[in-house]
Amino acid sequence: MNMAASAKGQGRSIREDAMLNVLLAQHGDHYGDRLVSEHQEAGVSGAVLLVPDFSYALESELSYREVIYHHIQVCKRHQGHFYLFPGVDPRWGHEALSFFEMLVKNGFANGLKLYPPCGFSPSDPICYPLYEICKSYDIPVLLHTGPTSPALTFRYADPFLLDDAAKDFPEVRFIAAHGAVNYWKEHLMLAKFRPNIFLDVSGFHAVVGECGWREHLKKILSEGLNHKLIFGTDWPIFRAQGTMKSLLSEFFSEDGVLSSLSECDVKKFMFYNISSVIGCSPIGEQHDFSILKIQ
Repeated sequence: MNMAASAKGQGRSIREDAMLNVLLAQHGDHYGDRLVSEHQEAGVSGAVLLVPDFSYALESELSYREVIYHHIQVCKRHQGHFYLFPGVDPRWGHEALSFFEMLVKNGFANGLKLYPPCGFSPSDPICYPLYEICKSYDIPVLLHTGPTSPALTFRYADPFLLDDAAKDFPEVRFIAAHGAVNYWKEHLMLAKFRPNIFLDVSGFHAVVGECGWREHLKKILSEGLNHKLIFGTDWPIFRAQGTMKSLLSEFFSEDGVLSSLSECDVKKFMFYNISSVIGCSPIGEQHDFSILKIQ
């Protein structure tokens, strides 16, 4: 809807159904083969695969279990390439909680993905049993912050809603997705004063401002918090704006986003920070996929 409205505002007449078909064709990658091929071409050795649970807030043909099972199949197909952060809406109750703990216990979850704009605060006590699991198994929580689909509420996308949870669970590492893009001043403050809050830069293509996303990220990376910043792309949402290889060249070129950083800070931002936050191996050969009865 936003894309159609933007096109109309620029004097272009594009039907929403036609635009949807283009997007579906562009993002169709049922087994992750295209994504892994893009990674290989760009020199990316691995990535975090996020599985948000929209099933409580939006109509869905698949349950959250089925969606997660499918993503585990993708991990099985490309063993050792993906870290998996499955999500369950905390309002599904004990059944979802037990399912998530089973995934974590058996090594199929490297972290938890929450989507508060579906209608809950990340500091609502209903989320705390999920955080207890993450604390027990020493895995992080990644949650969406900032604007999202117009079908969902922005009410719970405020970064300060994370603060109580981060205070109450100091042992749990929280990653604010899009934290260097949306509400970035507030996010930087949280990351500076909460030892367990980290920010990723995914969605940077959507930066709003005169300077553009490249200069914006340069500013963010000059704030002295590079030990808290994590490279991310929100790929494949931005496929229409170029290849992943060309995107990474924007970071590593002579005058690119990373040009003013030390080698140490570049390594932190691109790899070491997320590796430290996750602290475990990607889904691979050591996992017993048979317990999930994946056909």
